[in-house]
Amino acid sequence: MDSLKQYAEARKAFADCMDVDGGLSLQKGSARFHIGLGFYEEEDYAEGQQHFDAFLAMEGVFPDERKRATSYLSDLKKNLS
Repeated sequence: MDSLKQYAEARKAFADCMDVDGGLSLQKGSARFHIGLGFYEEEDYAEGQQHFDAFLAMEGVFPDERKRATSYLSDLKKNLS
């Protein structure tokens, strides 16, 4: 997937998924991600990884939460290995 298409999909996901509390929920298939108030949760890591990575590629969006989510993803990858 080229970066422009990835960015466009991430922007659409962001616009479509804002929660009333200012958090963000991303849904793709059975995978759901929520970013806000400093936490990240996932229900199906493998299926949603590419979509979540596209969101993380966006610059300037929730930088603190993005950093925590990226750290969590790194730990999760290690645990799944």
